[in-house]
Amino acid sequence: MPTGTGKTEVALVAMVQTPTATLIVAPVRDLMYQWHRRILRGLGYDAGIIGNNKYAPRPVCVTTYDSAYIHMADIGERFGLLVFDEEHHLPGPCRGEAAILSTASLRIGLSATPQRSDGLHVDLDWLIGLVAYNMPFSAARGKTLANYDVVDSRRAVRLRTVHLRPVQPGGTTLHCQAARGTTSLQMARPLRGNRCGPRGATCHEGLSSQGGD
Repeated sequence: MPTGTGKTEVALVAMVQTPTATLIVAPVRDLMYQWHRRILRGLGYDAGIIGNNKYAPRPVCVTTYDSAYIHMADIGERFGLLVFDEEHHLPGPCRGEAAILSTASLRIGLSATPQRSDGLHVDLDWLIGLVAYNMPFSAARGKTLANYDVVDSRRAVRLRTVHLRPVQPGGTTLHCQAARGTTSLQMARPLRGNRCGPRGATCHEGLSSQGGD
């Protein structure tokens, strides 16, 4: 399901309709705490936290993939439902153990981008289960997602060389010699007396561009 189409809501509804101990596994600590807040706001339950130097298991708990890998041998029998947020992070020799060491018979995997460049996403079928629902990006285009164009990266312009040369006092032109044509970007003159950043780096008023295919 694409971003913004309700993956979190799907998991919360599943938790309500499946009254069993639940462990939500998120990729990073920020998302772990985001799940904690969302459960508190949506279900009125203060979920336990396993991760970020905290170990407070409760019937509903949030954790990270790394912490799940570390602790699953001890907590794997406590939960009947596993929810893997951003499930494409699960396959692999370490994190996959979080699924293998759990006895949970109910499992949900959520992701807007389940495919992996290394092909290990095929392991999700046995780590979590077969795909139950797939929402294409086109279904969310112009709705929860902005309109977009698909670009074949194999046909994208490839930069070959980059060099700088002054064009006027206080200004610099950046030339990017590309596979097709040349693009020239001229930086605006710096504002007098307006300096910011480390070591007094100069802030520029704007950026103009010209030429190039």
